[in-house]
Amino acid sequence: MVAALVTGGLILAMMGGSVGSTERARLPPPPPDPEDALRPPAAIVARQKAIEAELGRIGAHAWAGEYSEGDGLGANLRLSLAPQAGIAGTLTGCLGRFRMNSFPCAGGNADT
Repeated sequence: MVAALVTGGLILAMMGGSVGSTERARLPPPPPDPEDALRPPAAIVARQKAIEAELGRIGAHAWAGEYSEGDGLGANLRLSLAPQAGIAGTLTGCLGRFRMNSFPCAGGNADT
């Protein structure tokens, strides 16, 4: 019996526990928020905000603006364009994010 207690104590010590341990088992992380699957990454959100701000400053423009296609259920495309701030695009659908990317305009000066 003494040998069993000593052996059990050694095993507990090797595993980082103790006989009187009050440590609790770690719970698994909570499941992800389903809305997170549709949210664009921070870099794309930042570029979209920069584009929106530029569009507010420049007013009417030949090609700059925000374009979208989709009904909110299937594939949905959002494309934001501005001469200085660049391009941001998202393609989402019922399964979450399909594609998202953003780019500066070539040379940062695409007025025409």
